Amino acid sequence: MNARRFGCLMLALVVFGCGQAVDPNRPKTVPVTGTVTYNGEPVEGATVTFIATSGQARGAVATTDASGKFSATTFEPGDGAIPGSYKVMIAKTVLEPAGPDAAPGLDGEEPSDIATDMLPAKYKDATQSGLTAEVQDGSETVLTFELTD
Repeated sequence: MNARRFGCLMLALVVFGCGQAVDPNRPKTVPVTGTVTYNGEPVEGATVTFIATSGQARGAVATTDASGKFSATTFEPGDGAIPGSYKVMIAKTVLEPAGPDAAPGLDGEEPSDIATDMLPAKYKDATQSGLTAEVQDGSETVLTFELTD
């Protein structure tokens, strides 16, 4: 290989990188998918959080789509969760503009948006939600969370 080609190859490696290597000691994950409904209707834009309760130190998270479906992420988008037991919390909060009568913020700034929970408060607390998940090694876990008032 001549020096010019070698230089171009090295420049390409520096500019584009060699890709990220996966840590060989990283725990194995398995796919975790599911659906969230509230009073029988799919919930779009909810955050589903898996909090590990057994051995593993890392949880997982997902966001629901328009049909209430989600795919959990631990290390990389959609990679699932580490096998084990989880408590689950689900929250959906929307920000609404403060009305014209709202008090100004600090230093006379515009009033802050108002956060409104779209699901009952118990579901955003893993100790009160009553929601759990068991992720088995070697097979996809499919979950259905049917939330009610």
